[in-house]
Parts: sequence; structure tokens; C-alpha cells
Amino acid sequence: MSDNLDSISSSSFQWMDNFNQIVCRKKRTLVEYIDCPGHENPNMSPTPMNRVDPEAENRSGVVNGNSPIAENPPEPMNEDDPDEEIQPVAEEEMPAEMRDHITERMGGYRVQMIIEKKLTATDMRTNQGRLSLPKKMVRVEFMTAEEEKMLEHRSKGEDELNYIDTFIVGSDLKVNPIRFKKWLMGKNYVNCLVNKWNSFARAYGLKTGTKVRVWSFRVDERDENDVVKSELRFALVKI
Repeated sequence: MSDNLDSISSSSFQWMDNFNQIVCRKKRTLVEYIDCPGHENPNMSPTPMNRVDPEAENRSGVVNGNSPIAENPPEPMNEDDPDEEIQPVAEEEMPAEMRDHITERMGGYRVQMIIEKKLTATDMRTNQGRLSLPKKMVRVEFMTAEEEKMLEHRSKGEDELNYIDTFIVGSDLKVNPIRFKKWLMGKNYVNCLVNKWNSFARAYGLKTGTKVRVWSFRVDERDENDVVKSELRFALVKI
């Protein structure tokens, strides 16, 4: 009798233990189901735990919830893109032959491009005879403080402002006499190349609309008192 009771008791405990294990497994399955994406839709199979959703990776920027996705390298700049900023290029440099002539044969130094412009109708009017160098278009300071001051004053007893007699080198490397002064245009004074400008323009085929570049440079000259002074000179080419 006792053996039968023990057998029944043991079977009962084993049955309850199996039941509890089944319940625990069901609970785990239910939790996994609830935590998985798509459980709201009964027609969608739940995604297994720990499975990585590739779309979620792209949205979140992480892989497996740990390391960030490496960004794609930037595409090379489109050299033909008109919106890209154009940097200064070597073509703005003075032609090599002209630079060598100025620096080696004329002893010139401090060569710098001061302006690039299209010749206007007023630049080419023979009754005015002058090439304007508007301050807003000039790229660098090319005059000394002494020259600036001198051009803004009139010599005693004269009506016109002072000027500088100088030279301008053309594309054929010929040195042409010219005068540099301030010209009254409207209510403002503008730096201009005058006096021999008309003959220079004819000699080099300059016309309204011609694009030109003008450089300044310096040469050391001795004055009547044998004092060496730095003199302002110019060079011009059409492009």
C-alpha cells in the first residue's frame, strides 16, 4: 500500500514539474512574440529575437546596435560645376617673356597685376585719350604714399593736378611713353593713363570690348641730383 502511494505521489510531482516547464516555455514564447516587430499584424510572421533588420540599420546609422555605419566617401568635385568657386589660375601671371624682359633687361621688380578690365567706349574716345583704372577694380596698392599725395595736389600756379611721366610696356616688349594722373570723372577723381594713350591703343589694336590686363612694376632711376629713386612703370597685354 505504501509503495503504491509513493508511486502515485512521485508521478504527481513529475506531472506538475512537466506542466510548469511547459507554462514557462509558453510565457517565454509570448514575451518574445510581443517584443518582436510585426506582432500587431496577425498575418505577419514575428521576427525572431536578435535578428537585425537591414532597413533599421540604414535608418539608425548603427550595425547590430553597436558600431556606427561608415559614411560613404564624398564624391569627387565636378570640375565642370559652374557653381563651384573658381580659384585664381596661372594665366593671370604676366607672360614669361615679358616678365623676363622687365626683370632681367630693365631691372624691374615688384611686378604685380593691378587690374583686368574690358575697354569701355570712354576708354577709346580719342577726344578724351585716357585709360581709366577705377579704384574698385584695382586689386593691389601699387603707389607709394608719396606718389598718392603728389597726385592729389596741384603745382603752384597751375590749374591741373600733378602727374607722373612714366612708361608702359606693350606686348611686343616695346617701352612707350605715357602719363599717369588723376582724372575728374563726375564728382570723383579716377587714376588714368593719359597723354600717349590713343597712339598706344592704335599700335596694339585695342578696341571697345577688348579685355586687357595691366601690371605695375618698379625700376630704380637716378634723378638730376644723382639720387636713386624707385619709379613707377606699367605693362599691358590684351587677352
